[in-house]
Amino acid sequence: MLISFGYDISLRLEVETTVLFCLRVHPSRRKDIVSGENFQIEPQRPFEEYLNGFGNICGRVHCKPGIVRFVNQGGENSFEIEIVNDNVDFSFLDDVHLLPFVSLCENGCPGREGLGFRSVCEDAT
Repeated sequence: MLISFGYDISLRLEVETTVLFCLRVHPSRRKDIVSGENFQIEPQRPFEEYLNGFGNICGRVHCKPGIVRFVNQGGENSFEIEIVNDNVDFSFLDDVHLLPFVSLCENGCPGREGLGFRSVCEDAT
């Protein structure tokens, strides 16, 4: 099955702000992208990327006041996936809003201390 993916997210920032984002295709699915990613930050700003504890590609960008856009477009029919079993019962799963907050950040980004990040989970426990 071929699907398209993409987004256009705009933030209006009142003051200089460092934005953390997790908007890229997971590395384990990169082989399924037919036309590639076209990730952009507008206006162009230098940014850093890192892998979090779940293997997601995350990023950090320092933005000036104003509007910043995060755009990614894979194009028409750009992602090929194989549906192995479409009869999976997910009824046993809890809704995300019912999960304890600390469960959202267990085993967070290894080495985040070296990047100057502080886990909000440290305050929640």
